[in-house]
Amino acid sequence: MDDIERALSLTVLVERGGLSREEMWSFTKDSSAIVRKIAVSTLSEPMNERERKLYWVYLMNETEGGVRGWYMHGLLQNAPKEEIHKWINWSTDINWSVRWCVSEYLAQYPECFPQLEKTQDPDAIHIKALPLRQWFTTLFL
Repeated sequence: MDDIERALSLTVLVERGGLSREEMWSFTKDSSAIVRKIAVSTLSEPMNERERKLYWVYLMNETEGGVRGWYMHGLLQNAPKEEIHKWINWSTDINWSVRWCVSEYLAQYPECFPQLEKTQDPDAIHIKALPLRQWFTTLFL
């Protein structure tokens, strides 16, 4: 099957509740970005600390921006402020949804962290993230 057929088949299985969480994880390794996107969005968020670590590993190895966005969205759920060191580098990701998640993560802790101004202008990504990155470098490195 081609990517679209596999994605449609996976969608039907998800809608019917025909897959376990373990089976859904197997689709996160699919060669098709659209299939991986469906799998990660269906997983929704990490269920425990082991899965949380796995989300970070998969995020770091993911090449497709939309899939990275879904991993970040899952990580955003119940994200502890102690994870700040893991979120900082993603503030300059080219994908809008990844940067949006970083901004939302920071917004959960306005008393602790500088805020990231959202932008869809590719030329402004690094400029908007600069205050945050400078703050982090000054405090933690």
